[in-house]
Amino acid sequence: MAHGGHNIPEQAIERRFARIFRNLLTQFSYAVDRCACFMNTCDETTLIFEQQGEQRNVIHAPFYQHLLNKADL
Repeated sequence: MAHGGHNIPEQAIERRFARIFRNLLTQFSYAVDRCACFMNTCDETTLIFEQQGEQRNVIHAPFYQHLLNKADL
């Protein structure tokens, strides 16, 4: 991974991005007992939201809104 991992075309990553976050927010987070979503930026890790069952607790509203926007929700 130090050398960039396997080669996935950037267009494919961009194309999949919305679907991945839409699935996380609308399906996957409800399919597990507990879910936590983090944003990794440089040396910092920030908790965006935690979810247990139907109850979602948004910790970092700006990052959460960013996910909603990216997911087209």
